[in-house]
Amino acid sequence: MASKPQGGEGCEDSDMWERYNHLRRQMIELLSGKLSNNSVIGYRETIEIRNKCSYYINIVLEDQHRGQLDRFLNLHSMIDPSKYLLMKEKANCQIRIQLCLLEMLYGEIRRGKEILEQIMNTYEPMTVVQDSASIQQRLDQVNQTLLDMDSVLLPGHLYVQHKLIPVTSAEQVPDVRLVFDIKMPVTFRRDGCRAQATSVQLRWHVQEHERYGPTEHFEVRYTLLNPNTAEEQQHNGPITTYYFSMQIGDLFPERSYEFSLKRVQASNLVYDLWTDTLMLTTMSLPAGSAGSKT
Repeated sequence: MASKPQGGEGCEDSDMWERYNHLRRQMIELLSGKLSNNSVIGYRETIEIRNKCSYYINIVLEDQHRGQLDRFLNLHSMIDPSKYLLMKEKANCQIRIQLCLLEMLYGEIRRGKEILEQIMNTYEPMTVVQDSASIQQRLDQVNQTLLDMDSVLLPGHLYVQHKLIPVTSAEQVPDVRLVFDIKMPVTFRRDGCRAQATSVQLRWHVQEHERYGPTEHFEVRYTLLNPNTAEEQQHNGPITTYYFSMQIGDLFPERSYEFSLKRVQASNLVYDLWTDTLMLTTMSLPAGSAGSKT
């Protein structure tokens, strides 16, 4: 953007320069902060992670019941199953809408960044002042989009239209609400997965749980690629484990296998499309060894 015009005098020139500087400061602040290249890349990476996350709904007591937890220990048994299933379907729709909204907001953020960069690089000060109203409107739109993005990224609650707990005369009915719980995607540790002649060692992790042990079950499926016989077509299967690693044996040497990894579905799961996959090829049997599969 051009430098301050020389020779400007009078109140009108002073007001013009003040408006120009005010808009310029706003654009510089955005383009060096929330619209910087690193920030925009960060939004893209966050959205990609969110698409791979697992989403759950948890039933929690309203604040007025927090001191009565012992009275509602069997809270889940009080829930109407049909209404709970309906809420899970509604939660699934809400998550899908939020993920689509994140993509839409990301597109608006990128377009806003491109427009502001164009203004900064090509507009003369007089042009900025002449278009000050539309530029300020664009700045306001970009700031609102950034606020909307941060808002959608925050886990929220699910609006409950119907009572989840039937009213009975036998017991007090607590007020409850449903809140979303987001779990980071589970992924293979590529550098920790190894294949031997008749076995493989698999390792995986969940980003937020790297310092702790697993608190959930995982399902690993393996499939022999390009099977040649009926026996080989049956050489696959799911294995469930509570750990972050697994060894699978009794494999064919010098053959390629595909391994898939995901969480075991829980009763409160509402959205989970992500499955990580990995292909490994077993090694040759050592010379002179017996027992190879044919």
